Amino acid sequence: MKTLFSVLATSTILLLASCSKEKSIDSTDPDGGGSGGGNQASGQLVKTVIQLGTTDSTVSYFAYDGQGRFTRQWLGGTQNIMSDNGETRVVRNGQGTIQYIVIKDQVGASDSLLYTVNFNAGTGRYTSKIITEEVSGTVYRDSIVYSYNSSGQITEELYYTKVNNQPYEEWSKILFTYNNGNLTEYRGFYMDDLTNAYVQESRIVIEYDNKQSPLVLGAEGIVMDQINYVSPNNVTSAVVSDLSDPANDETVSYEYVYNDKNKPATASITFSSLGLPIPVTFYYN
Repeated sequence: MKTLFSVLATSTILLLASCSKEKSIDSTDPDGGGSGGGNQASGQLVKTVIQLGTTDSTVSYFAYDGQGRFTRQWLGGTQNIMSDNGETRVVRNGQGTIQYIVIKDQVGASDSLLYTVNFNAGTGRYTSKIITEEVSGTVYRDSIVYSYNSSGQITEELYYTKVNNQPYEEWSKILFTYNNGNLTEYRGFYMDDLTNAYVQESRIVIEYDNKQSPLVLGAEGIVMDQINYVSPNNVTSAVVSDLSDPANDETVSYEYVYNDKNKPATASITFSSLGLPIPVTFYYN
């Protein structure tokens, strides 16, 4: 069974994958440009660059609609050390609500995964997202259901799967904890088929500074799998525990240089398993 630890590890910059997972990706910027005033500008985040030595890098680009709402993130550079999706695109309706999320392995690829996102207009909250795939005549449906606290923050993701006309089966969940608006803890669980009970397999504890994050998406960040940009402040440390295999445990520390708007201009990220700092540069429009 696919573990939640691997899901968490590949969904966020908190856990840049090891060099053994590197793969080549498209090195072009499909929209042309993207620096737009560099890292001293006061506008929206448009690009991050993770430098890998003198020649390789992982570049993430960000785009927004006319009202400044997040619509797209895609990768460039020479190496995808996060083993991340090549492109994530968000389709919104006229009210700005997310209706669909389109995910591609590579920028511009013809094949894609399409999530349908459900929204309760009465509560103003996203309730679930569903993806359907057909493989050799068998129809698979995966659904993620969201629960919230009184502050409108997503506190739980419940994962369900369904094959053809069989009932949905609950197979895993992630619990989220917050403090001062920041996402401070993830706990991942899988359903034990023998006991029909949840078993915790992973935990991430996160600390923050008091400066403004480059991009704040709130609950939409979880819905869009942009976990890195849920919180209003910047991560300063992350302690990762794999309860099924402590050999995978990791501690990640962050140091920032801020611009005149108190947003990160650069960062240095150090992993306990590697020891060497990884430089990151943030660009705004």
